[in-house]
Amino acid sequence: MTANRRVLLVGAAVAMAVWGAASPAFAHVGLDKDEVGAGTSTTLSFSFSHGCDEAPTNTMKFQIPEGIINAVPQVHAGWDVEVERAELDTPVESAHGDQVTDRPSVITFTARDGFEVPPGQRDTFTISFTAPETEGVLSFPVIQGCTEGSNDWIEPWDGTGSEPEHPAPFVRVVAAGDASGDDHGVADSGGDGDGGDDGSRTLAIVGIVLGAAGLIVGGSAVVRSGRAARGPAS
Repeated sequence: MTANRRVLLVGAAVAMAVWGAASPAFAHVGLDKDEVGAGTSTTLSFSFSHGCDEAPTNTMKFQIPEGIINAVPQVHAGWDVEVERAELDTPVESAHGDQVTDRPSVITFTARDGFEVPPGQRDTFTISFTAPETEGVLSFPVIQGCTEGSNDWIEPWDGTGSEPEHPAPFVRVVAAGDASGDDHGVADSGGDGDGGDDGSRTLAIVGIVLGAAGLIVGGSAVVRSGRAARGPAS
C-alpha cells in the first residue's frame, strides 16, 4: 500500500470515528436559552430533529416543574394540545391578586393525521411561563412519543458531571437582570434546540470533520511533495 493511500485511509478513519462518536449527541431535546430571570415572564422553545429510530414523532409530553405556577403552550399548527393540572398544597396569590389553587403539571402536544414529524426533520414547541422567584435549576422531563416506541428524556442533569444518556432539558433561574438570554445554538436535537445545544454540537462536529478532511488533503500533499523532491526511483 502506498504512503499516499495510507494517509487517505487513516484520515478517513479518523473522520468517521469522530462523526460516529459525536452522532449520539444529536438525539436530544434542545432549549433556546441557558438562563431565565427569577420572577420574570419568559418563553422556552424545545426543539428536536430525530424520531424513535425510523418512526416519526406524534406526541410531545412536557412535565412542568413544581415551581412554575402558570404556563401556557404556544399554538402549534397541525397539533392538538392538552394541559393537565395539579392541586397546590398551599394556594398562592397571583400577580393580579387572585387566589391560585392549582398549576399546570403536564402539557401534551399530539399530532393530527399527516402532521407527524419524520426523523431528520426539525420541529420546535414553545411554552410561556413565569419563572419562580427562587434561583436554581428548572428541569423539564420530556417524553417524545412516536408511531412506534418513544424517547424518554427524563434523567435529571444540571450540566455538571457526566451527561446521562437521556437528559431532561433544563434551564437555570438566576437573579432578574442577570440572565444572559444566550441560546445554546440551533439544536439538532433538535436540538435538539430547535434552538438548542444540538445545533452548536452539529457545527462543532462539522468543523472537526472538515478539519480531518484538511489533514487528509494536507497529508496527501506532503506525500506528493516528498516524492517530487526525491525524484523518480532509479
